[in-house]
Amino acid sequence: MVEKKVSPDSDTEVVLNLTEEGQKNYAGHIEYHNQAIDESLKVLRDMPEASYTVMIEFFSEMEKTIDKNLKET
Repeated sequence: MVEKKVSPDSDTEVVLNLTEEGQKNYAGHIEYHNQAIDESLKVLRDMPEASYTVMIEFFSEMEKTIDKNLKET
């Protein structure tokens, strides 16, 4: 899926390129992410406002916890 070749500019560098199979897999991966994003946005659009508010509160609290833990390390 990946080709490794010596760089034409330098013998100490390598160049990595996707093979045809790697390009197909990459395109499929991008499509998967696009579908996941579309589905996630649909869920958010269809979500009742009360649920959305709870979700925002949850993520805000998680962010505070993560920030606190990062400051302690």
